[in-house]
Amino acid sequence: MPAMSPPMSASAFRSDEYKLVVVVRKDLKMGKGKLAAQVAHAAVECALYSEKKDRRSFDKWHDSGQAKVVLKVDTLEELMRVVAEAKSVGLHTSVITDAGRTQIEPGSVTCAGIGPAVAGDIDRVTGDLKMCRSPQDEDASHAARRVVEAGHVSEPVPVETLSAIPSLVAEGRPTICRACTSRAHPRPGLRR
Repeated sequence: MPAMSPPMSASAFRSDEYKLVVVVRKDLKMGKGKLAAQVAHAAVECALYSEKKDRRSFDKWHDSGQAKVVLKVDTLEELMRVVAEAKSVGLHTSVITDAGRTQIEPGSVTCAGIGPAVAGDIDRVTGDLKMCRSPQDEDASHAARRVVEAGHVSEPVPVETLSAIPSLVAEGRPTICRACTSRAHPRPGLRR
C-alpha cells in the first residue's frame, strides 16, 4: 500500500483562490455514508445557490476545480455560531436538516455549507476549525502520535502510521530517536 500524504490543512489554499467549506457536527456520530450524503447535500445546495445568485464566484470556483473542504465542530451551538459569523461577513450558507429516515432524529441539523467564495474570506470564519477525518485517519494519527512521543520506532509500524508523522512534526513533536540519536526512522520494522 502506498504511503499517504500528510493531511492538508483547511487553510492550504492561497487567500485569493475559491473554495466551498462544509462544517459537520461530530456529536451526531453519523456513519461514513450518512456523513458523505449530508456533506453532498450542503455542497450541492451551496453550488446551486451560487450558480444562480453569485455567478462570478461560482464560475471562479468551478473553473478552478471546485475545491471543497470538510471541517468539524463538536455541537449544534458551535455550528450555528459559525453559520452566523459567515452570514455576518456576507458569505452564503446552507444549513442541512436531516429527514430522519435512517440514523438520526428527524429535523436534526447535520452540517452547513459555506461558499463558494474567496478562500481567505472563508478562512477568517473557519480558520480555527479542524479537518473532519475518517475514523481510520484518526486511528493512524493516534498511533503515529504514540510512535513520536515514545521517541523511536520500537516495533513494526504500518506505513499509514508513519505517513502521519510529518503532521505531528509540524506540531512541534520530537523527531529524533532517543535510542539511537538518528532521525525518527521509518526503515526498521517497516510493514507494508
